[in-house]
Amino acid sequence: MRGSSPGLLVLYQILVTTMMMLMSSKDTDSRKLHKMIVFLLI
Repeated sequence: MRGSSPGLLVLYQILVTTMMMLMSSKDTDSRKLHKMIVFLLI
């Protein structure tokens, strides 16, 4: 399973980094990041 879908690994890293930013960012920034995450998931 490893290496079969590197795209998922990249998305996972992006989600982790965004979550870290959400934890240490303002509500406005968190909303923008949330929209970006939803857009990427779709």
